[in-house]
Amino acid sequence: TLLKFVFKFLSDFTSEVHSEIGSEVLHRFAVSDFNLISRLASEVVAMLNHGDSNTLVPTLTDTVATCSYDTFDVIFTVPIPEVVDKQRTLPYCGVPYLGFVDHVREVLARAYGDRATFVHVCASLTSEWSRFQDPLPPKTIQIGVNVNKDTWTRHVDKGPPGDSPEAREFKAFWGNKCTLRRFQDSSILYAVVWNGRTVKERRSIIPQITEYVLPLHTAINKEDIIEHQFSSSHVVGQTYYEGDGEEQAQKIIRTFTELSSILRNCSKIPLPITSVQGISPTFRNTSLYPQKEYEVTRKSRQQAFPVPGKPCPPYNEIHEMVCHFEMSGKWPEDIRAILRLKAAFYLALKEELESMHILAKVSTDFLDIVRNGFAFRLRCYVPKEAKLRSTNISFWAPGTAEELRIQTEILPYTASLLLGFTMLHVAFPLTVRYMKRWVHSHNLSLYVPDIFTELVVAHVFEKSAKICPIQTAMAGFVRTLSFLGTFDWDLFPVLIDLNDELSTETKEQYSRFLNSRKSYPEACIVTPKNELSQLTGDAPSKPTLQIVKILAERTLAGINAGGIVTSPETIFKADESTTAQYHILIHIKPSQTGMNLDPHEDAREHHARNSHFPVIGYHPVRCFVNELADAFGDKAWFFYNFYDPLTVGVVLKNPGNTSTKFSVHKAGGKVVGRDGKVTDNIDAMVSDIDIFGKGLVKSIEVFNG
Repeated sequence: TLLKFVFKFLSDFTSEVHSEIGSEVLHRFAVSDFNLISRLASEVVAMLNHGDSNTLVPTLTDTVATCSYDTFDVIFTVPIPEVVDKQRTLPYCGVPYLGFVDHVREVLARAYGDRATFVHVCASLTSEWSRFQDPLPPKTIQIGVNVNKDTWTRHVDKGPPGDSPEAREFKAFWGNKCTLRRFQDSSILYAVVWNGRTVKERRSIIPQITEYVLPLHTAINKEDIIEHQFSSSHVVGQTYYEGDGEEQAQKIIRTFTELSSILRNCSKIPLPITSVQGISPTFRNTSLYPQKEYEVTRKSRQQAFPVPGKPCPPYNEIHEMVCHFEMSGKWPEDIRAILRLKAAFYLALKEELESMHILAKVSTDFLDIVRNGFAFRLRCYVPKEAKLRSTNISFWAPGTAEELRIQTEILPYTASLLLGFTMLHVAFPLTVRYMKRWVHSHNLSLYVPDIFTELVVAHVFEKSAKICPIQTAMAGFVRTLSFLGTFDWDLFPVLIDLNDELSTETKEQYSRFLNSRKSYPEACIVTPKNELSQLTGDAPSKPTLQIVKILAERTLAGINAGGIVTSPETIFKADESTTAQYHILIHIKPSQTGMNLDPHEDAREHHARNSHFPVIGYHPVRCFVNELADAFGDKAWFFYNFYDPLTVGVVLKNPGNTSTKFSVHKAGGKVVGRDGKVTDNIDAMVSDIDIFGKGLVKSIEVFNG
């Protein structure tokens, strides 16, 4: 209660106190400093009211930079001009930079308008100086901005009518950027228009405003304004994107909408389809690289399957869909009969789609469809099928009952949950894409599933929304790294409950988490319909979580050291200290990856014999690494980047190859030494890797003997 009282007092401590106490005591404080103290204290009060001790303790104990992405959405650094208006220093006992700081804050606050909910400007003081000397005057100032999620991407600022008294002041502030325009409601107003044709350009409106008004109203040059932000094009961009991929994802979503409407109106199946739900990340704008359209050309009709000696077909992503039928009690009680009925439904759907000139291909358990150059995979959901599969012991069925339940029940519900985050938080999709790029760039594609990344980011957004909402992808990226670098997965579960759908029993169950810790996955993430954390049941493992924690700490240290500005490419590059520990390095032929094509060739052409249907979902390096993990997973870890699979790093679990006593159930891949003990047969493993990768592997390097 006392702590809450103290911070409640600080939250009411506004800039008016500055003038009441007197400049003799606080003459080196600017108005912006008092506003920041008030705001941070308000956040602590909110944490105390919410009862979130896991968030509160780091807030009270950690050393936080004045302008950091833990607090702000956008951050700039600008130099202090050598010549400062002396008239502005009088209210600050002649301290020049304080008057300049408040002047910059006033200019930016007016320029941002309702786009910004908070603007903080502070001088970057020297961290240490002699106690016998005055502190050295700062050379730069930092600007921290919190944006309004509803207005910060607006690209037109309307001003007063051309004949109003306020027009002169408006023109004087905005200069040549201000023009007289006629709007659809027939009004003629002065207005300021910013670049905002794509989603990427609309995200850059705050920097556009900053780079325009500061040179106009201060002595700061545009070239000297540094934005602490990634270039999103370098992180998630592709040459064929109009912006950063959002527009490309919308093409896929529009195609999915057309296709779902066609499927719901199909008449050749006895049960009508009531709904079709997309469960792939693209449908919620969180796919790292939304797929480009597949184009049929003469070259693409020549070969039907990957051909030895020819370049691998380019990777075409499969967009997963689940359809629900109208309720019926006539489904059979036999799993074989259900599978045959589903196959008959797929055949009927294929026939009807082909009558509409839509490409389709039937498999045992799904229907592949190509529409507008994009590939979709449709699965039918039958409520009783999972239960029947779990009791089936005499008949082969594709996949286990648990895998079917995850694919047709848990994933669709989780996809709806994540889509809710996309609609609620404008920065959520791009933050997820940043995090996926970070995970894959550190060669963790095999061990960190994309759904884990999405759920972690969703948890960070859900927690931040109650205290300090995240409005930009850069802030979301930094706060997610901070969470991964500090969270203890052994002690706490992660509960995501956006719409208060988790039952009271589930919440009480996880309040006693440590009592039955061994019965839960290493990364326990609980969502509605996913109460036992089935989505992260197999991965990531405890060693993987430890690797992620170390990498997150190192990345944050690089960001805090100015890595965003000086060398942003190092943030999304495999850590050299990690790659140096590889015992075996497998080099892949670039022409066989399907991901690294000659930019002068048609990126979507493929080899398909007598067929317009593309090769879809074929990623040879992923198949290769999965085979290696199945064969040698007890002896080594395998690291590769799904999106840039030119190398596969191998780390041996027994690097010293120490000998052990012979054991029948652990005799695989061993060789007997002279002392009768066994060691890992590394030479045989390297030979097997070469055999597994015939036609795919370019060379193999073995280090450390």
